[in-house]
Amino acid sequence: MVANGDKLSYCVIDTKVVLREAEGITARRRYYECEHQRQGLSVGWGDTYESHLDGQSLDLSGIADGYYALTSQANPDGILLERNYANNTALLYLKIQRSHVLLVPPGEIIMLHCLANDWC
Repeated sequence: MVANGDKLSYCVIDTKVVLREAEGITARRRYYECEHQRQGLSVGWGDTYESHLDGQSLDLSGIADGYYALTSQANPDGILLERNYANNTALLYLKIQRSHVLLVPPGEIIMLHCLANDWC
C-alpha cells in the first residue's frame, strides 16, 4: 500500500444516475435534500462528490511512475442500511506518469499481467 485515506460523506442523496439498466430504477430523484429529510440512494443512482471538496482526494505526491490498483469500499462497518452489502467494493487500475494519472482499461491490465508472468 502506497497511500490510503478516508472519504468524507456529508449526506447521502441521489445526485447522478450511474446504472440506467438497474432493475427498479426510478426516473426522478427520490432523495434530494440533506437537511431534516430522510436520506438515501435510489436504485441505479449514485451520490457523487467533486474532487475539490474536503475528504475527496488522495495524496499521491512522491509516488513513483508505474501502474497501481485503487480500491474503494463503501460502508465498511455496515452502519448504513442496505438491501445488498455485496457490491460495496470497487477496483480500478491507474497509470501514474510524471504528473498525469490515467485510468487503465481492463484489457491493458490483463496484457501487462500476462507479459509479466510469461503466460500469454
